[in-house]
Amino acid sequence: MIRATCASLSAVAACCLIGCQKPDPYATDLKSILANPSPELQGVAETPDDVNRNLAINFNSNMRQASDDLGRVFLLDRPSFGSPYPIVNTTGNP
Repeated sequence: MIRATCASLSAVAACCLIGCQKPDPYATDLKSILANPSPELQGVAETPDDVNRNLAINFNSNMRQASDDLGRVFLLDRPSFGSPYPIVNTTGNP
């Protein structure tokens, strides 16, 4: 009984040590390098963080420009030039 218990505990310990190994993130063997020569890059020269940052900046810029575009569509971005009198600049910009 004791021998069976020790054998089963040894088998469980061996399975735990073998089954829980993670792949090496810095694998330098030839097979790993040939499978993925540039693991950190998503494009030609950008990591996934670079791509996400560029997308966030472009989306932010596009949303800020949308209000300017709507002002131009509805002709609200500048005063009328049809008046014979000088129009005061009310934007605060010289």
